[in-house]
Amino acid sequence: MAGRAVARIKYGMVNIPIYRESDRDTYCARWTHEGVRKRLRNKNLSELKANVRKTARRLETGSPDLDNITEEQANLFREVLRRGITIGDLDKIQKTSDKHIEDAIEYYRDSVRESTGGPYQQSLKTHLGQFAKAFPGRKLSTLTADELDRWLMKVAPKWRNRRNKRACLVSLFNYAREKGWVSINARHAAERTTQAKPPKIKQPISTWTPEEMRKILEVVPADYLPWVVLVGFGGLRTEELFPWDRSIGTKKPVLQWEDIRWDAENPTIYVSAEVAKEDDEREIPLTPQMMEWLKPFAHREGQICPDRQPGKGQLVRPQRQQGIEKPDVRSITKLIADELGCDYRRNAFRHSFGTYAVRKRKSVGEVALLMGNSEGIVKRHYKQVKGRTDADANEWFSIMPKNVNRELRVVA
Repeated sequence: MAGRAVARIKYGMVNIPIYRESDRDTYCARWTHEGVRKRLRNKNLSELKANVRKTARRLETGSPDLDNITEEQANLFREVLRRGITIGDLDKIQKTSDKHIEDAIEYYRDSVRESTGGPYQQSLKTHLGQFAKAFPGRKLSTLTADELDRWLMKVAPKWRNRRNKRACLVSLFNYAREKGWVSINARHAAERTTQAKPPKIKQPISTWTPEEMRKILEVVPADYLPWVVLVGFGGLRTEELFPWDRSIGTKKPVLQWEDIRWDAENPTIYVSAEVAKEDDEREIPLTPQMMEWLKPFAHREGQICPDRQPGKGQLVRPQRQQGIEKPDVRSITKLIADELGCDYRRNAFRHSFGTYAVRKRKSVGEVALLMGNSEGIVKRHYKQVKGRTDADANEWFSIMPKNVNRELRVVA
């Protein structure tokens, strides 16, 4: 039986996981193409990765599978070569059934709805929706690489966001090429756009010190305490806990109290593929530290965190001024920043977990499995963080409720 993925091959928007099949003593890659489930097995992991990488490249670029062509197709290729027919010759006789951008997007999203996870579908809705609004009434085949480049630079000045939007465009145009809505030239307009590259200077990640974490745990409201604990001490993502997607304003599956297995011999937190950002389920050990912090919530059911994200303004707690209680409408992140006397550090809870867990466990691979990341990302971001020591890591994972001056007010 296959467990969690041991490797993951990515090419553009194509993402193919590889699993270890203990009962067969082999490795197996799985993916879905045009509604059909595909598998590729090999006992040698390196050989399988190489073959899967070729498959991922072919799927992303829309190239035919030359290893499995029919005899009729082979005869056609031979005749094309014998006659000396070029791509230019084919372009002259090509007929396309053009599509408006809005229609092409609708067809494409319908085609991948069953074979892709919720996060990817949300990305398509966001990025392609913005694309359609930018070019109203246009047909897909009339767009040029220059137009797409200018739009990408305008709507996504930051490289990571621009890279994600470009990837969605390339996938849409690949689908359109398969359907004959754009030219079958080797490279369509989206492929010819400039690929966004990360800056050469690595930006340092933000973390909290153990002392800052204690102060945060003292002041964070009870309903948001599980967020701090699960992300800071368990490595979950904030978006795996809060149901509202900031970019598209719709609800999405999030972690539930029922996903925490309290009574098992090895207590765990189960993150399903629908909840996980990378569509890959994982289990996180429920450590004694997390159990102590979450014990007052053990009887709860349903979603773990409130609907409203911690960065949104909300009623936090009353403030008494001149004998009169006034509402405090700061966001949770603003409350934390004010208590610490500094700017709020975005993603610092998860970054702190990754940094201290690598130092505590001495295993990049183990931390990668817990966080749902690749080993390369964990090694690049968390292995060497300036100013953080093994002593800090030991102190971080020793913060218990008895060491924090806090009164838990858990509403039944």
